Amino acid sequence: MRHLALPVVLLAALALAACGTAKADAYFHITDLGTLGGSYSRATGITADGAVVGESENESYETHAFQWSEGAMTDLGTLTGGTYSGAVGTNSSGDIVGYSEDEYGNIRPFLYSGGVMTDLGTHGGSYGEAYAVNASGQVVGYASTTDDWEEHAFLWEDGTMTDLGTLGGWVSVAYGINDSGTVVGYSYDADDYRRAFIYQDGVMSALPDLGGDYSVATSINNSGLITGYSSLPSSPTIIHAFLGDANGATDLGTLGGSVSYGQCVNYYGHVVGRSLNASSLYRAFLWDGENMVDLNSLIDPTLGWTLTSAEAINRHGWIVGTGTINGETHAYRLEWLAPEPSTWALMLAGLGGGAFWQWRRRRGVGRSMVQG
Repeated sequence: MRHLALPVVLLAALALAACGTAKADAYFHITDLGTLGGSYSRATGITADGAVVGESENESYETHAFQWSEGAMTDLGTLTGGTYSGAVGTNSSGDIVGYSEDEYGNIRPFLYSGGVMTDLGTHGGSYGEAYAVNASGQVVGYASTTDDWEEHAFLWEDGTMTDLGTLGGWVSVAYGINDSGTVVGYSYDADDYRRAFIYQDGVMSALPDLGGDYSVATSINNSGLITGYSSLPSSPTIIHAFLGDANGATDLGTLGGSVSYGQCVNYYGHVVGRSLNASSLYRAFLWDGENMVDLNSLIDPTLGWTLTSAEAINRHGWIVGTGTINGETHAYRLEWLAPEPSTWALMLAGLGGGAFWQWRRRRGVGRSMVQG
């Protein structure tokens, strides 16, 4: 598997943090995205230009989907008659997908485009949710079948919902899609085990995992790298984030606890998610290609934030997720910072001069980082 470099500033910060030598310097700027008037918000997706989607409580204590851009959070509302909605995925065209309650109290998958929220329908049942949308506007998620008997992953395109089937069980869910239309998620198999899957060329196949009896794929990038999480052979309760492809999976470890979850992988193969630490507390992480780093070690500790999850990372290495601040749960966005000139020597020492020049050669002119 091919792992490209993060910007040198961030690589140096990660090297120092992984070695335990980072001081109370901030390597990311953190933005509190606020709320729609309540005390809760959660960020789930980010575009290449930094627009964020998620869900937030409003002044009426209802949770609604939102889009945040240029400092302003916009309430996307709900389907007609509903009181609840949440946005999960977005693309650079501004299309947003998620789930919303309808007038009958059912949760339905939606596409929000051009200021209009549209119900994408189901496989004949009453409910479903949408989780990701690619650059072409293809949407994936899951929906119930007739009489709500089963739940199947779907691929929606131009008004048509395709049932992706299962690996032999009664449930499948699609969480990620890349710009080639390759889909990942999980499905129960004929033996009632939950297995990560890849769907391409009209065929759903089980993905390699970490050897346990439980796995989920959550995200796939345009190079075919996949992240998610899998139980280990030693115990069904030990679950680790992985990074892999159709041919194999690598265990990313944890922050010291027994559980980690990979949520998103960008073009460079860098993964964000959440993990239990040695104190059995969930913390947001970034895996940079070699190390899993607690994102709390890369922000200014005097600001009072505790970052509990990271949900998405874009082509610039900007990260969104959820944390606590002043006793409330809020969505955040992280942007990496250029260091003061006096810190360059320390950071290059952490990387090693040879690594710095190697990074420059690998980066090349005009190369861009892309999410998905």
